[in-house]
Amino acid sequence: MSNLRQRSIFGVLVVVLGALLFVVSSAFVIDRGYPKVLAAIVGGLAFPVLPVAWQIWGERRRKARLAEAKKPSKSQLTGRDRFWFRFIATTLVIVGPMVAMQKFGVVRAATKHGLWFLPQEKPGLGMVGDGERRNLDRVEPLLQRVPSDAETVIVYTPTGVNGEGLLAFNQRDLMAAAQGDIPRDSEQLRRINAVFKAQRFVLTDAIESVLDRDTSVAASERWKAKVEPAPKGLSPTLRRELERAPKEATAFAAYAPLHAAGIRTIAAWLLERDYVFEARVEATDVGHAYAVVQAIEQLEAGTAPVPLAGACKAVLTTLLSKVEVTQYANLVTMRSIANEALVQDFARCTN
Repeated sequence: MSNLRQRSIFGVLVVVLGALLFVVSSAFVIDRGYPKVLAAIVGGLAFPVLPVAWQIWGERRRKARLAEAKKPSKSQLTGRDRFWFRFIATTLVIVGPMVAMQKFGVVRAATKHGLWFLPQEKPGLGMVGDGERRNLDRVEPLLQRVPSDAETVIVYTPTGVNGEGLLAFNQRDLMAAAQGDIPRDSEQLRRINAVFKAQRFVLTDAIESVLDRDTSVAASERWKAKVEPAPKGLSPTLRRELERAPKEATAFAAYAPLHAAGIRTIAAWLLERDYVFEARVEATDVGHAYAVVQAIEQLEAGTAPVPLAGACKAVLTTLLSKVEVTQYANLVTMRSIANEALVQDFARCTN
């Protein structure tokens, strides 16, 4: 084999294996939740800094030692051979402790975060709701209480609070459930009844307490017998739409009418930390999707009826004016980014 071919093969192997070492070591750092800067430092040390610097320093020291002794080298190893020994030693020093800590998890981390260094484009508006599925285990005890004929579910999972809340309703029936530190006293029931009585989109009956143990449940008359966990609970469609919410969402909702008349499903959520509201509406056809877009534009202009008055209506109109909307066939997606002052104004006027 010619020297040129040997050098070419050596160069390709160094680049491929070095890149693999960089990816494995840096992806492990990312997987542990550390910043990208630290991942770049660890990956850069693994390759090329440590093995290349060690090779340069070691070979210079070797040449100086041989020159000082004035004797030819008796070693059968070439410079390339010594590089591979140093490369393997560096790999053991860097990756060895990672394998000891996480075992096969090192491979999973490399698979999951191997391209962490590439710029991540923010998902387009049309991709709202098509990301990684949300795990609903945290609220599963509450979801088991939802009757099978519910059409809307609203879930509240606040950060920094040991507790969760849920509302479910259709055109007539209503239930509320909570666990942990979420308020669930008679005053809270009064507030919920007052809110639903004030609006005119769904005409639900008032709710009364049904269960008050680790989980508190209140329901309207027809649903009182349906809120115990049963094989027929939350519909698969509502569950699927709830799972569209990002894991960072502190409040998220799903709507799936039993008899679709224009709208098949709606999924919506609030990213409280960034004051971002997003929603995904699937209409029955393109015409109804266009009607949804037109209705949103009317809301933005403040010309559509809104179940609020005075200062609250003005604040809501301002919020809606920030909505971005896109339509693709029978799918409508939207996003609204507010600010802290606007959100606080809306919270004050609705309390």
